[in-house]
Amino acid sequence: LVTCSSTGHVSYTSLSDYNTANTNVTTTIFSVPGSDLSIMRVHPIHSNIFATGGKANDLKVFDANMIMQHKDSAPTESSNTKKSKKDKAIPGLLFQAKNVRPDMLDLEVPIWIRDLQFVNDKGTKIATATHYHQIRLYDTEGQQRRPVRDVDVGGKVPLTCLRVGKDPNQLVYTDTMNTMRFLDLTTGRPLAQFKGLTGAATDVALTSGKNPEDTMLVSVSVDRFLRVHETKTTERKCEHSIYLKQRLTCVLIDEDRAEEDEEEEEEDEEEQAMWEAMETVDDKTDHPKKRKHSTA
Repeated sequence: LVTCSSTGHVSYTSLSDYNTANTNVTTTIFSVPGSDLSIMRVHPIHSNIFATGGKANDLKVFDANMIMQHKDSAPTESSNTKKSKKDKAIPGLLFQAKNVRPDMLDLEVPIWIRDLQFVNDKGTKIATATHYHQIRLYDTEGQQRRPVRDVDVGGKVPLTCLRVGKDPNQLVYTDTMNTMRFLDLTTGRPLAQFKGLTGAATDVALTSGKNPEDTMLVSVSVDRFLRVHETKTTERKCEHSIYLKQRLTCVLIDEDRAEEDEEEEEEDEEEQAMWEAMETVDDKTDHPKKRKHSTA
């Protein structure tokens, strides 16, 4: 379990002894990613890799195993080269992004990462969504520390949420208005917008169905509605909406529970078919009449 605060305090806890009498050991690393953090994301497959970003704090990727190995040693400076000094300044640092080139007025482009996602299973491609309505794609395997793709989605409002779509080349993004749509990374163009939102979406999730065409987009927003959108057509219609009363900040999909429900429905259908196939027995049967005995 990896937790992080906005001041840059990262804690790593092993949950291997969660159900035993042993006490879980938590290792805290102070100010490793830097201050003013807005997001920390752990790789969904490789749990030891996590990335951070925030205000004036560009993308950094860390290896928790390397940090645990260096937890007792302070960062040391090297006098050989500037590159080795930067590499040894932060233990466990795998990648540190570099800001884009200055604008046409030769001014530094501000940095404020609001959300980020690992795009591939290896964790070498990372997408970020910024406060300044930009989506950037980084490749940690290449020699370039700057983003390999930088897209301004427009709208002039901050982006709040970023998710990987059913196709790894498509990203779902939301902003502080009511925009929720796909972005095609190959062309850099936004696709059709999801309809029906009356407030800013706070979190989104996609179902992982057997057929990619049956993928549904589930979202929660500040208007306290949970909505389910279809992704088959370009109309992006809202199939279901539920008012949940509370302030909603996150949505999770339990795929295992859905499979259990499907199995129970199949068992019920088989049982119903068995009862329907059975032959009906008529309750009205002829019983012999009792003779009346007369007394003299």
